[in-house]
Amino acid sequence: MNRNISEWNKEFKINYKWFLLGGLIALILLFGEESKAHSQQFNLDAPVTMTVVKIGPNGTGGGTWKCPSVQSCYIKVLEAEARNATEDCHSIEIKRGANIVWSRYY
Repeated sequence: MNRNISEWNKEFKINYKWFLLGGLIALILLFGEESKAHSQQFNLDAPVTMTVVKIGPNGTGGGTWKCPSVQSCYIKVLEAEARNATEDCHSIEIKRGANIVWSRYY
């Protein structure tokens, strides 16, 4: 069992190239999927809609409005809250395309 240290290193040599290659492939796959998700989520050409669900005397009510921007929809919500028009609201969701950008549940 009198082995020289240099002989021990030769026997258990680890090839780090494969670890580096595997890590690089994992990063490419991870960021490739993430960038695809971000490009779908932040589609600025998608229409912006605001859906209001109200609980009225006849069950549910509300509607969907189309807004020029998310900011204008949010300002409408703040104005409605300031005049207490959201008293019968159950929820409000602002969407860009199919993705929810902002929501509030009352």
